Amino acid sequence: MGMPKRKEYSLKLIVRTEFDDERTCRLSFRDAGFGDFFPATDFRVEKIIHLGGTNGQFNSLS
Repeated sequence: MGMPKRKEYSLKLIVRTEFDDERTCRLSFRDAGFGDFFPATDFRVEKIIHLGGTNGQFNSLS
Protein backbone atom coordinates (compact mmCIF):
# COMPACT_ATOMS: atom_id res chain seq x y z
CA MET A 1 0.00 0.00 0.00
CA GLY A 2 1.40 3.39 -0.98
CA MET A 3 1.15 6.75 0.70
CA PRO A 4 -2.50 7.92 0.85
CA LYS A 5 -3.60 10.51 -1.71
CA ARG A 6 -4.86 13.62 0.01
CA LYS A 7 -5.13 17.33 -0.63
CA GLU A 8 -2.09 19.50 0.01
CA TYR A 9 -1.23 20.03 3.68
CA SER A 10 -3.54 17.26 4.91
CA LEU A 11 -1.07 14.43 5.47
CA LYS A 12 0.40 13.87 8.92
CA LEU A 13 3.24 11.37 9.26
CA ILE A 14 4.84 10.01 12.39
CA VAL A 15 8.58 9.76 11.76
CA ARG A 16 10.73 7.61 14.01
CA THR A 17 14.53 7.51 13.91
CA GLU A 18 16.51 4.76 15.61
CA PHE A 19 20.14 3.73 15.49
CA ASP A 20 20.69 -0.03 15.51
CA ASP A 21 24.41 0.58 15.93
CA GLU A 22 26.92 3.36 15.22
CA ARG A 23 26.58 2.94 11.43
CA THR A 24 22.99 1.80 10.90
CA CYS A 25 20.07 4.22 11.03
CA ARG A 26 16.49 2.96 10.80
CA LEU A 27 13.74 5.39 9.71
CA SER A 28 10.07 4.51 9.92
CA PHE A 29 7.12 6.50 8.61
CA ARG A 30 3.48 5.94 9.57
CA ASP A 31 0.28 7.72 8.53
CA ALA A 32 -1.28 9.39 11.58
CA GLY A 33 -4.47 10.54 9.87
CA PHE A 34 -5.58 14.15 9.99
CA GLY A 35 -8.02 14.71 12.81
CA ASP A 36 -11.68 14.05 11.97
CA PHE A 37 -11.07 14.83 8.29
CA PHE A 38 -8.98 11.78 7.37
CA PRO A 39 -8.61 8.68 9.54
CA ALA A 40 -5.21 6.99 9.77
CA THR A 41 -4.50 4.35 7.12
CA ASP A 42 -2.35 1.22 7.18
CA PHE A 43 0.49 3.09 5.44
CA ARG A 44 3.83 2.22 7.02
CA VAL A 45 7.28 2.16 5.49
CA GLU A 46 10.70 1.55 6.96
CA LYS A 47 14.07 2.42 5.47
CA ILE A 48 17.50 1.45 6.70
CA ILE A 49 20.46 3.73 5.99
CA HIS A 50 23.97 2.34 6.25
CA LEU A 51 26.36 5.14 7.19
CA GLY A 52 29.97 4.98 6.04
CA GLY A 53 33.19 5.90 7.74
CA THR A 54 35.87 4.05 9.63
CA ASN A 55 38.30 4.92 12.39
CA GLY A 56 36.06 7.70 13.73
CA GLN A 57 35.55 9.28 10.30
CA PHE A 58 32.10 9.97 8.92
CA ASN A 59 31.40 9.78 5.21
CA SER A 60 27.78 9.39 4.16
CA LEU A 61 28.80 8.82 0.53
CA SER A 62 30.49 5.47 1.13
